[in-house]
Amino acid sequence: MRQLVPFPAAQAGTTPRRSLRWRPHVSPVVAGSVLAILAVLGQTYFDVYPPAAYGFCTACHGRDLIDATANAIFGTHLAVAGASAIFPLLTVLGVLAGSVLAAGIAGEWRWQRSRVPLRDVAWGFITITCALTVSGCMVRLVLRAAYVDPSVFPGLGGAMLGALLATMLLRGWARR
Repeated sequence: MRQLVPFPAAQAGTTPRRSLRWRPHVSPVVAGSVLAILAVLGQTYFDVYPPAAYGFCTACHGRDLIDATANAIFGTHLAVAGASAIFPLLTVLGVLAGSVLAAGIAGEWRWQRSRVPLRDVAWGFITITCALTVSGCMVRLVLRAAYVDPSVFPGLGGAMLGALLATMLLRGWARR
């Protein structure tokens, strides 16, 4: 269903344009459900067993995309999951392109420079290292928990503890 929404004024103090912009209205629940179904269908169609719950994992797919690219370009023999050996996993690039597209449609796209870029890179490195240590990102951890994989529960507990500590830390910074 299409809904036309008035386009906001380009600058403050200018007269708003009368042009209309189409904005798709898809709830996060519907989008997540469609992605989950596509991930399960892809895993089943390409017969990707093991690893279980590999249908959509941003940490593992990013690692495998980099490793498969290095294998193809430099002739290395880095380990990749079975799905990556069949076709390149572009889910991370798809998430990035989709988020840029969604931000552009919503009128929220802007470049923002980091005040401390080295710190941000370090936090990103720590986050992806922890994700790969517990065998995947939060999406994969939850999917593996649905498979009742007992090895995933310490990782989920650590992720919940980390989220709680990060929330407390951010609240403390906001109160200053």
